[in-house]
Amino acid sequence: MSDLCRSVLSWLPSRHDLNMVIYVDGSSVPNPGPSGVGLLVLARGSTADSLIGVTKNIGFGGNNTAEFLGLMDALAIVRAARPRSALIVSDSLVGLRLATGKIRARSGQHLALQRQARDWLVEHEHVRLCWVERNRNLAHHLARFGASLPEGSEDVRLLGSQEQALPRAS
Repeated sequence: MSDLCRSVLSWLPSRHDLNMVIYVDGSSVPNPGPSGVGLLVLARGSTADSLIGVTKNIGFGGNNTAEFLGLMDALAIVRAARPRSALIVSDSLVGLRLATGKIRARSGQHLALQRQARDWLVEHEHVRLCWVERNRNLAHHLARFGASLPEGSEDVRLLGSQEQALPRAS
């Protein structure tokens, strides 16, 4: 398990009944250029909610690569957390098609990641991928910020959490 996954898991509420929504984006400015990934993780448990922001610089590359690698990070978090349900939201049709195997990755490294993601998604029907318009992707600014970080750096922060009141027994 990666350090990024461990960091995100440390902020999650109780995981036995967890539901997750992860917004993911990748950015290269210019394209190709310094590239970043951003994830906004909303985790909802029966007693608490957490909102977690992830920014990561992945070095020099293209936008489609950043989008795909962001999706791979989101899938890694879902695999590690093992939630009851997960929705991964992206504005990249190319990234989503790569993750599901609908188009073929070009590099050997990405091809191996693609096969792993595709096979895992087939076995885990509780995990869904969803496309949204860019202006509705809540991770967009995190990805842009990730591209501005020093190469190879990443940051995981708890942006908010809330304990939910338990109903009183009568």
